[in-house]
Amino acid sequence: MALHSILAREVEGHAQSGTPFTVSLLRVSGMMSAALGADNEEARNFILQRVAVALTDHAGAGDHLFRYTDSDFLILEVDSSLERCLERQRGLWRRLDDLLRQHATQHVAASVRIVIAAADGHPDYRRLLRRVEFAIASVGEDTPVTAV
Repeated sequence: MALHSILAREVEGHAQSGTPFTVSLLRVSGMMSAALGADNEEARNFILQRVAVALTDHAGAGDHLFRYTDSDFLILEVDSSLERCLERQRGLWRRLDDLLRQHATQHVAASVRIVIAAADGHPDYRRLLRRVEFAIASVGEDTPVTAV
């Protein structure tokens, strides 16, 4: 199923039953260096693959994972309050931070930031997406996990 279909279904379910859900946007950064050319692309793909595996391991049974942009992943956690999601994403961040430190090279030192938004009853799922997109672009590197 497509992201938009799943989000629309979750928003409708939230409106009808009040079932909570959260959307997290995870950004992997620090992997770009034009001077490295193909070597950098190989290292970048390796890192993104490791992050994707960790996200798959992290996801719950009803959760949905998406590759959102080139270096962003979107996680939709169903039946999850903001507090529960924030706790889970902090654990995920620690795991990913350890993973990225293990695979850091002199040319590639990636980092991860995670922004979380909870469904707030608004009928347009695009509002949730805009909230996390804006927040991930504006939150600093010194704030690895934040709720908006």
